[in-house]
Amino acid sequence: MKEAEAILTKLVKLGANSYILSKVTGLPSNRVRSVINNLMSMYGLSIATLITTENLGLRKAIVLCNKSKLKMETRKRLLFPIVHLFRHDVERDYFFVVAYFVDDGLSRLRKVLEELKNNGIAECEAFEISRIKRFIVNPSCIDFKSGNKIYEDKIVIANDTNKRIPDVSKLTKADIDFLAALQHNPFINYLLYSRWRFIKSLVSGFFFRLGKFSFIIDVISDKELPLSFPNLAWSAETEKGYLTEVLVDDDNLDKIVKMAKAYSRDILIVPATASYAEGYSIPYEIFKGQWQFPKIIITNS
Repeated sequence: MKEAEAILTKLVKLGANSYILSKVTGLPSNRVRSVINNLMSMYGLSIATLITTENLGLRKAIVLCNKSKLKMETRKRLLFPIVHLFRHDVERDYFFVVAYFVDDGLSRLRKVLEELKNNGIAECEAFEISRIKRFIVNPSCIDFKSGNKIYEDKIVIANDTNKRIPDVSKLTKADIDFLAALQHNPFINYLLYSRWRFIKSLVSGFFFRLGKFSFIIDVISDKELPLSFPNLAWSAETEKGYLTEVLVDDDNLDKIVKMAKAYSRDILIVPATASYAEGYSIPYEIFKGQWQFPKIIITNS
């Protein structure tokens, strides 16, 4: 399946649009679509768009919470619409969200969390993320007859806040809406968007996963997990250490948890279902020529 390897190798940089991939692989666009569809049906291929939100002026913080009296639905939408993702442990009263903020937003967020603690609603801490890495299986190490890895090798994409980026003040609502649409649908032909050349540096790449995973293991550690650790998805560095996500199937759950405990201060075991794990696009709803963050109000209704 040399075609599959060639397509996935280019997909990491160019996305999943069959017309664009056809131009760089030399394969007909209908053949590109066929190979991708087969990988999706046979091996659970999933694809997503990576946007360096820091280059949009959006920083991120991890908000870890326990001892919470909040209802589950309130936990999931805690800080919405400025939430990037939500994870909840399957057994313990322990969850976290990754939230966006700008300017002094982190200090204001911490004040809200302090109020939650003082009112006996939840005990939460917020830590700014300084660096994010995403890990993608190198297509050259995949046996496309079985969909399994022959050996462990990864492509690492780090959030690059140093490269040349557009002036955020010149971004339009249409630009932000388009980036959100591309996050939802990596098959879009972005070359047709009139301002693509202006915003393309905001897209740091695309990632794919093969296989269906039942659990997400979130590892909180003082040191970074080694690159050789199986099924790494992404890691975030904060002033308090690292949070790393690992994708796991039922058969390997106990094995991976045991491996992770050798590195961790704590571990969340999260079912890969919408009740326990959610992800959201960039908060396009609050962009009005600039980011207009709402006042943070948390109710338990």
